Amino acid sequence: MKNLMTNGCRSLKALGLAAAVAGMAVCASTSAWATACDGVPQGPQILQLTVTPSKSVVVTGETITYTYTLKNIDPLLTVNFLSISDNSGTIGDTSDDFYVPIGSIAPGETQVYQRSYVVKLTTGCQTNNAGVLAMHPVSGVTMCTPAISVICIAKVPCPLSQGYWKTHCDLWPVTNLTMGCQTYTKAELIYILKTPSYGDASLILADQLIAALLNIANGAAHDAKMDAAIANANNLLCQAGRKVPACIRTCTTLGNQMACAALVLDAYNNGLFTPGCSTCSVEHDDDCDKDCGGWHYTYKKTDLGHDRDRHCRK
Repeated sequence: MKNLMTNGCRSLKALGLAAAVAGMAVCASTSAWATACDGVPQGPQILQLTVTPSKSVVVTGETITYTYTLKNIDPLLTVNFLSISDNSGTIGDTSDDFYVPIGSIAPGETQVYQRSYVVKLTTGCQTNNAGVLAMHPVSGVTMCTPAISVICIAKVPCPLSQGYWKTHCDLWPVTNLTMGCQTYTKAELIYILKTPSYGDASLILADQLIAALLNIANGAAHDAKMDAAIANANNLLCQAGRKVPACIRTCTTLGNQMACAALVLDAYNNGLFTPGCSTCSVEHDDDCDKDCGGWHYTYKKTDLGHDRDRHCRK
């Protein structure tokens, strides 16, 4: 088993095949190699190539392994000056392309190669085109054997707002939650969601934290930044020293921090941080750095059809 680690571009001349195809370049990093075998004859074939991802249903950002299985099906001929090329299914993005010269493969031999790949796809499916390029040892004809594999992004639930969870109590994935060093029963959580905040920052934050925790328990995607935001929210509620409602006014230092932490969780609960779950955008606002950790988000569209902004503010 070999690891495919080399990126780059080499010419057929560099592989000793200039007589076969003068000046033709084999570049995994060009769009011309988008279908791996563009412009190169695909027969007669004496090689077989299969490309198998370690997972076909994936999540954005995870690392998978592509396994390339190459076999010489001719019982007599050794094939020299062979290469595998692959654009990783991301045409126009050369950062994950690779081109690896193999050398030779004996009659009937099978060679297996592997490489790691970090999934960049956010929605839908991605076709991965690979190809093996070689010169037939008898005819001198340059051949390309293509191989295709497909990966698709797993469908995960979109985060849902605190309003949704408040009105769909029968769909909760859990019956209790721990927030801010305190454990709450489902009845207590429902009470919090249904209680008007009246300027109590602990209620403002708890509403969004309950929704965020329910979303994660329901299988919604979350990254390290969101985990940190939830940890921050829990820490702030811990500082209240008692269960919600804790009567923390938004005009206090702690109350202001709670209100801003709630803003970040509100953005998550409305799908702003989950690809494919919102038409909204999230931006960084320097004016909010001191008060809200730099978060600013804009609702471009709403169900009512008008625009509105929500900013970090005291």
